[in-house]
Amino acid sequence: MKKKRNKFVVLILVICCIIGAYKLYPYVFREKGNLYSLKMSKYYNGFDFDTIILSKLKKGKIKDVWYEECIKESKEVRDYLNKFQLVEIGREEAFKKESEFEKQGLKKDTIREIIFHQSLDMCKHDHDFSRFLKLDFLSDSTLEICSYCDDIMGHKTDSKRRYYKIKDGKIDFEHIYKLLRSVKNVNI
Repeated sequence: MKKKRNKFVVLILVICCIIGAYKLYPYVFREKGNLYSLKMSKYYNGFDFDTIILSKLKKGKIKDVWYEECIKESKEVRDYLNKFQLVEIGREEAFKKESEFEKQGLKKDTIREIIFHQSLDMCKHDHDFSRFLKLDFLSDSTLEICSYCDDIMGHKTDSKRRYYKIKDGKIDFEHIYKLLRSVKNVNI
């Protein structure tokens, strides 16, 4: 009788340890680093992006502004964003922060999304694919990073998506506008 009870207790302890490890995994093994040191950076680091698509909130509506032929400015914006230390968070936590940010009221020219695009002409390795790096700002301290390729037919491949919060500080959207001031833009 005691052997059965001991086996049952051990089984319960093993199950509790497995459940505990499963619950703690996201907190212990969160990815930390900056934009250029993340695991997914191999999909966008070292590539030149010649177009920036900036989605901003203007008069309650999302408006896209295209900046073309801006390799240098694209690098400067990414270098600015690289200064922030990022910590990976879950999807639920990211969207909770987004709803809190929207309740505070969005400022007039808040950037909602930046897409860095590498045109087919810029692709050195494979002329059938163009690369994209999409940064979706859920708040001024939370972002979603998505990296993907687009082929000639318009099919997305190699999509990687993660959510991060900024450890210390907040993104200054005005600074991004200043970096892009010298670039000719096409309003859509």
